[in-house]
Amino acid sequence: MDILGEGWQRALGEVQSKVSRAAFEGWLKHIKPVSLVDNLLTVAVPSEFARDWLERRARRPLVRALQDAAGRPLKVEFVCTQMQLDLGVDTSAKSQPSQRPRGASDDFGSTPLHPRYTFENFVVGNSNRLAHAAAQAVAKSPGRSYNPLFLYGGVGLGKTHLMQAIGHQVREHSPQQRVAYVSGDTFTYHVVTSIRDDRFSTFRRRYHSIDVWLVDDIQFIASRERTESEFFQAFNALYETGRQIVITSDRPPKELQVMDPRLCSRFEWGLIADIRPPDIETRMAILERKALQEGMTVPKEVIHYIATIAPSNIRVLEGALIKVTAAASLLGREISLALAIEHLRDHAVDPGDHPPSIAAVKKAVADHFHLEVEQLTARTRAHNIVLPRQLAMYLARELLSSSYPEIARQFGGKDHTTVMHACTKIKEKLASDSHLQAVVNELSANLQSGS
Repeated sequence: MDILGEGWQRALGEVQSKVSRAAFEGWLKHIKPVSLVDNLLTVAVPSEFARDWLERRARRPLVRALQDAAGRPLKVEFVCTQMQLDLGVDTSAKSQPSQRPRGASDDFGSTPLHPRYTFENFVVGNSNRLAHAAAQAVAKSPGRSYNPLFLYGGVGLGKTHLMQAIGHQVREHSPQQRVAYVSGDTFTYHVVTSIRDDRFSTFRRRYHSIDVWLVDDIQFIASRERTESEFFQAFNALYETGRQIVITSDRPPKELQVMDPRLCSRFEWGLIADIRPPDIETRMAILERKALQEGMTVPKEVIHYIATIAPSNIRVLEGALIKVTAAASLLGREISLALAIEHLRDHAVDPGDHPPSIAAVKKAVADHFHLEVEQLTARTRAHNIVLPRQLAMYLARELLSSSYPEIARQFGGKDHTTVMHACTKIKEKLASDSHLQAVVNELSANLQSGS
């Protein structure tokens, strides 16, 4: 069965029966198969947001349905094609008979900008201050300040936010300016379809007529000779006529694996600004801004705890906040530190870090209460020992997800039901004891940061 024709329709119909009408109409209805090479099926989607949704919510049923229709294993790759936006191009040629293959269209446009990616919604800190200032300067005087502007940094640090904020401000203050935002893989897709459909004259006319060109994740064009060549030509055409170019990448220009060294040289003509992981004050400000945007009231100690356990990625940071607030809403509970600790176990250790040991938890608690570690495991029920011991057991359970028997062994061979009782008592106290909440917050932060 032709997977690009009848097979595709059959698979889509199968998926339609398994998702809501809103999901199908909003996301699945508009995707199209582009090519099948060996076992790789390339599927065009209208935006980055659509691709993210499909990856999270529909990849598995769609691949299964396509494999059933094709009668063989398939790999599926989602690539962004662009919703056509007017870039001020002469369209008189459309009245002439077209020699392009049937179904081809002049869709070399710009991906829509995210409405929240504005300067007003960007939290400035020491880690991104230079990049933010440069982006604002470019937005005020495109083509005259820092051209090109090259922003680089890790995933989820705000590069795309700043880039799109430039686009929003230019469109607001200079609506006659033609702004185009594309990702590196989208540009690659446009090059591929231009070769396939023999549409390079249209491709170049569109890309060479932009006033402000925002290119996200440039690393995705690396080592693709024809794509690099077309990017080089578009870059030169815009730069030489004073148009603004803004580029983002996950690495500095000198580390890009490009085939044409002239590209790296051109990236260094303007300003290169890095965006580093935010410090804890900036992370807390980001969470407070997010809570305000969502109309949520989140206690300061919860903000601090989340900022401590999700230190390097803003998306993970905001995701952790949403998880806590969702848990509170769904379970009918107040947002509290105990709730955050309970539901953020999978966020508790940053990828690549080593989690603290039970021994480290015991030492941290003993130091806080001015005790010796041995006192926490001693057979005594003295009040000044019982609470710290219970707290240490609770932290070992909540932060490390250690089993009750393992915690019991580490605390002098006690019965595991003693550990269960300790964890229950601390949870009960946390619901009403603000001082204990502060102690847990401080100890958790110190243990996660290794201090």
